[in-house]
Amino acid sequence: MAAIGSSPFEFTDGNGKQVSIPLAALTFTAGVLDVDVDWPPLKRGEYGGSQQDSLTTQQAITNFLAELTKNRIFTEPPPVAPQPALLVTAADPGIAGNNITVTITKDPDLDPAKAKFDITVVETEVYTGLSAGTIEAVLGTETTPGSKPGLAHVLSGSVDKTLTPVDQTVTFPAGAPGVNATIDINDATPALVFTLEARKPGPGSAFAKAEISDAAGGTFTLTLTWERTLTGAKLLTDLAPLSDEITATAPAGGTFSIPATTAAPVALSGGTATASASAVLSGD
Repeated sequence: MAAIGSSPFEFTDGNGKQVSIPLAALTFTAGVLDVDVDWPPLKRGEYGGSQQDSLTTQQAITNFLAELTKNRIFTEPPPVAPQPALLVTAADPGIAGNNITVTITKDPDLDPAKAKFDITVVETEVYTGLSAGTIEAVLGTETTPGSKPGLAHVLSGSVDKTLTPVDQTVTFPAGAPGVNATIDINDATPALVFTLEARKPGPGSAFAKAEISDAAGGTFTLTLTWERTLTGAKLLTDLAPLSDEITATAPAGGTFSIPATTAAPVALSGGTATASASAVLSGD
């Protein structure tokens, strides 16, 4: 980025020639001030009469600029705060919305008219130390909320409290419109230990799975995951297939723009029994 200062950088080269480098040709890269490599005199090697003179002069310039930066003769421009680009809100109120993350990968095309982005939405709940006798109270059923609701609940009347499931991973099928998909969790026999029913009806359940792990001594860990990636999104309407999990709108007081690539998944927060979790994604 261009340097800030009150005057150009002037010096005398190895041949006694006075040289003036304009502010526009002084740039900071990773906090280090130097002459822009595209500045014409630098590209032409106009420092000194010989190549060695030129290299010596360039090194002297680098050293001198470091000293001027230290004394704050030239400074970096203040960082520009990124502008809000997209408001992502959990589709439903509740603490489960705090388990949703969003990851953005932006199309490298710099033409705003062609810019697109990929978005990955993941919701994950991990329940440790469950047993067939406690799972209904934690996940709930289709009629009774549990203490930690998530992507699925237990189908009433399906639990055999005398059994323990074995380690397994089961993917939910796509539910028919208005129908909640179900999966069976079995023991080693295999005999049914319990049935899980997807939180929402419809085909979106095909992106959810249940994993049983650490099954031993009557207890187990249950991990529920919903994950979907959309590629080549450009408009808010392009994000409609994610409506089981999130809604996407313009940020408060602003307008929608292509969000910047996220260095790490962005977690939604603020979800309570009466409020939906949310996160604001910034642009470049």
